[in-house]
Amino acid sequence: MTGIEFEGELYNDDRMFVLYLCKCTIEEDDDSVSTTIHHEDVPVGFIWSVATFKNTPRYKLYKIDHFESEDEAKAYLSHVEPTTPQTSLGGQSPNRPLSNQDYDDWKDENGFKEYDYKAMFLDDSVNPKDRMTRSKQ
Repeated sequence: MTGIEFEGELYNDDRMFVLYLCKCTIEEDDDSVSTTIHHEDVPVGFIWSVATFKNTPRYKLYKIDHFESEDEAKAYLSHVEPTTPQTSLGGQSPNRPLSNQDYDDWKDENGFKEYDYKAMFLDDSVNPKDRMTRSKQ
C-alpha cells in the first residue's frame, strides 16, 4: 500500500479516520475509564460501540463511543462516517457530506479498506483485543 502523506504522516487512503462497529466492555475506577474491544470471545454484558481509528498503517485507536443498542451504534456510524476528514480536503470534513450509501459506494470505487483487526495481530494471537484508557478529568 502506497498511502498518502499528509502533514508528515502516512495515511492508508484519503480518509483520516476509519470507524469500526464493535462489542466492548468497560472498567472504571476513581480516576479512569478503560474500554476493551473484544474482537472474539465476547463476554456476556458487552456494550455496542463505535471505535474510531486513525487511518494510518498501525490504526491508532483515537476514541470509542458507547451505545445502548446495536441499532443506535449503526445509526451513529452511518451519520458520522461520511463526515470523516479527508487529506484531499486539507484535513477537513466535506462541506456537503455524501449520503451513507454514496459514501459506501465511494469507498468501494476507490478500493478503500476498513479496519481489520486480524491484520493488526499475529496469526497465532488468542482472543485479540484493543484497549483504550482515558482519565475521568
